[in-house]
Amino acid sequence: MKKIKRMLLLLMALLVVIGFFGAGPFLYINEKPVHSDVIIVLGGGAGEREGLASALYKEGYAPYVMVSNGGARDHPTPEVAELEMGWLKADGVPGSAIIPELKAQSTYGNAVYTEKMMKKHGFKSAIVVSSSYHMRRSHYIFQKLYKGSGIALHYKGAKTPHYNPTWWWTTEAGWKNTISEYIKLVGYIVLYGIF
Repeated sequence: MKKIKRMLLLLMALLVVIGFFGAGPFLYINEKPVHSDVIIVLGGGAGEREGLASALYKEGYAPYVMVSNGGARDHPTPEVAELEMGWLKADGVPGSAIIPELKAQSTYGNAVYTEKMMKKHGFKSAIVVSSSYHMRRSHYIFQKLYKGSGIALHYKGAKTPHYNPTWWWTTEAGWKNTISEYIKLVGYIVLYGIF
């Protein structure tokens, strides 16, 4: 009986260790890009999202880039989206290829309003781009809200300068982003029944 208890304790300890070290990699979704109708860039980050979207556009993965950012909940404004669109233009994406979505003020809003824009433009496929640590939550929300739409979604995580999914616990930003994402995941599950 003692051996069984000892083995169960070791197994539980192993699962805790695996969970701890795997917390960062679990958040990061980075699928191989496929040719799509549009690249959807979720607002936020420090330019890495726009950099990746621009690279995908220039590599010919999609003819359009949709920027989804209506500002913060307590301060709705198109200013940040305009800045992000400026980054795209400065990096070689023509203004005629950029589609602004200026209502979303959360990841949930990103999914709601981009789906409406997708339908408006007749798009049937998209590559969703966000920061590495933000991808798991984005994936769950978009999959839930786009379900039954007939729109194919693929996910590409942008490498973030201040966040390494494999070594997340080694920096203050790693701790902050990882813990914040798990709290928000639970919040979305409770509020919206994402799973």
